[in-house]
Amino acid sequence: MDTLNTSKQQKALDFQQESSRLDSLLEYLGLNEQNLSTELDLLLTTYADIAVSCGVQEPSQTQIHIVLQNCISTIEQETLQNKHVTKSDQELKQQLSSKIEQLQGTLTENGFYDDSPLSHENIIQQADDLEKLKKECSSLKDELEAYNKLPPNINLAKAEIERLRQRLGEITAQVQQILGQTVDMPFLSET
Repeated sequence: MDTLNTSKQQKALDFQQESSRLDSLLEYLGLNEQNLSTELDLLLTTYADIAVSCGVQEPSQTQIHIVLQNCISTIEQETLQNKHVTKSDQELKQQLSSKIEQLQGTLTENGFYDDSPLSHENIIQQADDLEKLKKECSSLKDELEAYNKLPPNINLAKAEIERLRQRLGEITAQVQQILGQTVDMPFLSET
């Protein structure tokens, strides 16, 4: 285990020394990271990544070729998977579109259309209207209760009023008799 750690530490030290050597060489040539082109920077980064993946300081032409082939294969596989996923997505989209059209056709056949009385908005509006009518009906019913004790036609109503006047007259006569005085009650007179 110590041998493995020592080996890794030695490789890290070797890479640092090589990095320092390359930095000094670039400095000697008057090049630094700021004036390197993006393409050259990408090339150097890729070269360093290949060296790290191969575990060597300077990869051979064969090692570079193998790593690049592996990268190309990986990219091709990912692209193929993405095409498969995209194809599956397109198939699903087509299936769902077809199902939506079928369901819309079924709705239309059954009398449902955009401004149909069966639409959600219309049903909600009708429910609100129904609540308003129920409240109005309730207040009218309360008002009607006051008239429920009246006879259904005018002649019966007049007869009932007359009967109640007579009854009031009888009660008034009893009160006068009890009190022994004459009470004037103008509402008993005939109109």
